[in-house]
Amino acid sequence: MNTITVSSSSGSIDLTSDDIQVLENAVEILLYSDVEDGEQAREMRLTGKSLHEIMERLSTLLGE
Repeated sequence: MNTITVSSSSGSIDLTSDDIQVLENAVEILLYSDVEDGEQAREMRLTGKSLHEIMERLSTLLGE
């Protein structure tokens, strides 16, 4: 199983490919959830799209 280490000045965390898959599933839930139109729905979609971009970059680091 591949892992990557994400670090900051506060510490670091190792993420596995399984962790990335869980995060990708959460992003899909955000992007495709059945939320009414409005500000909250728009914010959820924008957040989901941003998270999706991050997940793609992390997946690239894992070689997937």
